[in-house]
Order: sequence, then C-alpha cells, then structure tokens
Amino acid sequence: MLTKHDKEQLRGTIFRHLDGIATATTAYALHKKGVLEFLLNEKTTSLQIIIKTFNANEGYLNVALRVLCAQGWLVQELDNEKNTVAYHTNEKSALAFSLAPLYEDAVMVLNHAVKFPEERIGSDAFIVLDRIFKKYENHFGITARGDDSVEHQILKHIEGCIVAPITVLLGVNGLFHKYFMEASFSAEEYHKDP
Repeated sequence: MLTKHDKEQLRGTIFRHLDGIATATTAYALHKKGVLEFLLNEKTTSLQIIIKTFNANEGYLNVALRVLCAQGWLVQELDNEKNTVAYHTNEKSALAFSLAPLYEDAVMVLNHAVKFPEERIGSDAFIVLDRIFKKYENHFGITARGDDSVEHQILKHIEGCIVAPITVLLGVNGLFHKYFMEASFSAEEYHKDP
C-alpha cells in the first residue's frame, strides 16, 4: 500500500507531467519568437508593449504568459484601476528561460503524437522518440537540485510529453482494458499493493 507521502509524490509527478504538455509547447514557442529574451532584458513590461513588439494576439499571449506564471517563472501584476496587465521576471526566470530550448524534442514528440491514433508510432516518430530517450537518459545535460528546482520541473515536463501520448495510444487501443480483464489477480490484491 502506498504511504501518504508516496501518494503525494505520485500526484505531484502526474501534475508536473500534465503541466509539461502546456508548458513545453508554450515556453518553446515564446523562446523561438524571442519573447523570453525580451522579458529578461526588460525585467518589467506591460502586456500591451509585448503585443506591439511581437505583433501578437492579446488573448493567446496573455494565456501563454500566465502558463509561465503558473510555473513560478514570471509574475503577473494586474492594475484594475488603470485596466493594465504587466509582467515581471523573478529569481527563477533567467534559469527557466535559458532552459526553454530543451523543450524542442518534447514539442516534436507532441507534434508526432497527434498522428498516433491513425498512423500509430511510425518510423519518423520512432526517430524522434529514440533521440529524446537518449537525451532523457542523460537528463538533457542538467542536474536537478531538488524536487522544487526549475531543472526538476523541466525534466518532469519533458517526461510528461513523452509518456502522455504513448499512454493515451495504449489506452485507446484497449491495452489497459485487456490487461485488467485478463490479469490473474483480484481487485483486492491490486488495491493492497498497486
């Protein structure tokens, strides 16, 4: 039986995996467009300035920046009286933004994953998966300094981008249903020691 601590850790990992699907694609896109570098240089800037500088859609950009805020990498300031939104960097911004290029392979996996239901995991996807597995084995060349570190967050995000589409594909194809229907253990045994 899982202890309360084990359950909390497992839940934390699952939530980091889910965060990864939104964060990897968002952070990588903002990196490619130069928005992250702009934010680091400006330190504090309004949403309107970012929109004008990058000719961006206000709604999409605001959501993207909120994703970074949710990870603790950026801070949003709302001024309801002036009806303005501003963003400023914090102590985690520089490190997180410098590691955003590591999301490239994770984004490629997600791009291939869209085709998994129809095409399965084709040869192109295997090449991308093989590349990301090799990099992941070496932790993308970074060392996580604890479960709350930016490096740990990013590694869990990438792990989620790898695991999620494969898990969904297996589920869609009935693997889990077949496994649990044919498994030679009782439900009580499973709940006793998952």
